[in-house]
Amino acid sequence: MWGLSTETFAAKGIVVIFFALALSAAVSLMVRRQTSIWALAALLVLPVAVLFSLPDWRMFSWHGWLHFSIVYDIFERGVPPSFPLLAGYDLKYPYAFHFVVAQLLKVIPLAPSWFFATLSVACLLGTIVTLDRLASMISSDRAFRLLSISLALFGVGTLLSTPVGKILADLFGFPYENRLDPLHKFMEVGINQSGLLLFTISLLGLAKVVAGERAWPKSYGLFVCGFTLSGLIYPHAWLASGLVAAAACFQLTFLERPKRLNSAIALAALSGGASLLLLPWLLAIGAGKSGAGSFRPIDLEAIPEKLAILLLLLVIPASIAWLNRQAIGEFYTNRRPLLMFLFLAVAALLLSYLLVSMPASTGYKILMFSEMCMGLLLAAPLRALFYKHYLLALPVLVCFALPISAKIAPRLFFGWPVSVQAAENAIFVEPEDIDEHELYAWITENTSLQAVFVDTRLEVPVFARRALFVGLDPATQMEDGQPDGWYLPASTFIREIVGIGSDAADRRLGLARQLLDTTELPLDGSVVRQLRDESGGRPLYIIARDERVRTRLAATEHFDVMMENAAAMLLRLTDD
Repeated sequence: MWGLSTETFAAKGIVVIFFALALSAAVSLMVRRQTSIWALAALLVLPVAVLFSLPDWRMFSWHGWLHFSIVYDIFERGVPPSFPLLAGYDLKYPYAFHFVVAQLLKVIPLAPSWFFATLSVACLLGTIVTLDRLASMISSDRAFRLLSISLALFGVGTLLSTPVGKILADLFGFPYENRLDPLHKFMEVGINQSGLLLFTISLLGLAKVVAGERAWPKSYGLFVCGFTLSGLIYPHAWLASGLVAAAACFQLTFLERPKRLNSAIALAALSGGASLLLLPWLLAIGAGKSGAGSFRPIDLEAIPEKLAILLLLLVIPASIAWLNRQAIGEFYTNRRPLLMFLFLAVAALLLSYLLVSMPASTGYKILMFSEMCMGLLLAAPLRALFYKHYLLALPVLVCFALPISAKIAPRLFFGWPVSVQAAENAIFVEPEDIDEHELYAWITENTSLQAVFVDTRLEVPVFARRALFVGLDPATQMEDGQPDGWYLPASTFIREIVGIGSDAADRRLGLARQLLDTTELPLDGSVVRQLRDESGGRPLYIIARDERVRTRLAATEHFDVMMENAAAMLLRLTDD
C-alpha cells in the first residue's frame, strides 16, 4: 500500500491488531461492568480528537482540500461556488455547511481545518448520544446500550472490510469495499459526519413514531429536523432517511394491528412537504449530472456483484443473530414494533442498494447507514454471547473493531506523510516552502478572483484560492505514502462526484496536455484559440514547473512572463 516496504507494512499490521485488541478489551470491560455511556464516548472520541491534533491530518485528511477549496471559493466569491477543478462550472455538490464555515472565517480567524475538526468531534458526540437514546427505547440494560453504540459505529461488515474481503473480491471479480465502518467518517475532514448524525436523529424520530410514544410533536419533530437538515447538508442521509421513512409508513399501514393510518399519513405528508421545500436546492446541486455521477435504473449485470457484497456484509451478523436468536426475542418482547421497524429499515436500504444503480460515492454510504441499524439489532445476541461465552464474544468484537483500527492506528502511530508541507496562518492554509509561498502570494496579490490557472498540481484552489482550468492528476499522486489532500484522482471528482460530462473535461484535458507538453514542438495556434474560448474571457495563467515547458512557452508570442522563481514560471495568455 502506497509503496510501503514489507517491514513497514508488517509493523503497521501489528499496530492495527494491538489497537483492535485494546479497543475491544476496553469496550468488553465496559460491557461486563456496565459502565457509563460517557466512558464509551470518551474512549471513541479521544483517538479522533488526538488525530485532529496532528497538523498534517487536520490539513489534508483524505479529501480535505476539496472542502477547503469550496469554503475559500464561497469566502472569496460568494454563492453559488464554482467547481475548483474545472473553472466556470457550477459546483454540483452540497455546500451548505461550507457556506456556514465561510461566514465564520469572517469573524473567527481560524483556518477551515479547525472548523471541520470541531464538526467531527461534535457530531461524534451527538451521534453517540442519539444512538444511546435509540438503544434505550429497546432496553435500559446498559450492556445492551454500550454494544448498540459500539456496533453501530464500528460497523458489522468486518468480512467485507478486511484483507479477507480483498482476497475474495480479487478471486471472484467484484469491487472491494473497505469504507463501511461509520466511525471512520468522524475522523476525516468533510461533511459525512453531519450526515451520520442527522440520519440517527431521523431514525430516532421514526422509532418514536413507530413505538407509539405519546409525545408525538417531539417524535415527528425529530424526524423532520433530521430529514430536512440532511437534505441541506448531506443529501445521502436525506435519501437514507426517506427510505427508512417509507419502511415505517409501510409498517404502520400494513403490519401494525390495529393499523395506524393516521401516523403513516402524517409521516408521508411531513416527508413529502419537506422534500418539496428542498427540491429547488436538490435540483441546483444535483440536476444535470453525467451518467457516472447520477442515479440510474436497475443494472442487471451489476446485481451479481452487489449480491456478493451483500453476502459478505451479512454473513457474520446473520450467523451471530441466528445462533443467539432467543436473545433477540427476549429483548424485543415488549418492543416488537421496534424490532420490525429496524428490520424493515435495513431491508429498505439494502434493496435500494441492490436495485438502483448509484454513483460510486453513494452506494457504499447506503450500506453504511444500514450497518448503523444492524448494529442495534446485533447488540442483543452479542450481549448474550458475552455473558454465556465471553472467550468467543471477545474475538467477535475484535473482528468488528479491525476495520476502524486499520484506519485510526496507522495515522496515530506513523503519522500522515503528505505531498507538500503546509501550515495554518490565520484563516489560510499556506505552503511552507519559501519559493512556493512566494509563487502563491504573488498570485493572490496580483491576479483577479476570476483568474484561471493551468498547473500540474492541485494546490492552487487552496494555496491561492483560485480555480484550475482543469484538474491534472500528478504522476506521483498517492505514491510513496504522500496523500495530496484530494486522495482521489481529479477525474473521479469531475466525472463521478460532481458529475460533469466527460466531453467538457476531456476537451480541457487535451488542451492542458498540449500546453504543458515537454517536447520542443511549437504550440499550435488552434490550441491558443481554444484556450481563449474555453477560459470564457477570464484571465488564463500557466504555472510552468518543468524547465522545458518554461523555455517553450516563454519563446512564444502568446504568453507574457509575469514572475519566475525556483518553484515555477508564471505566464499569462495574451488577449489576442
